[in-house]
Amino acid sequence: MRKRSVGINVRVSVTEKRKMTLMAKRCGLSLSEYLRQRALGYEPGGIYPRR
Repeated sequence: MRKRSVGINVRVSVTEKRKMTLMAKRCGLSLSEYLRQRALGYEPGGIYPRR
């Protein structure tokens, strides 16, 4: 049974979504799970791009 039942809508640019989707994929997470972890202060594991 799913515990999460409330949604949050956020507007982003195409470029921002593309970057977030790529970061989530690199961490092996869905976009929702990646954003959830980042918002809660966690740093998801995975390969991060060089800065």
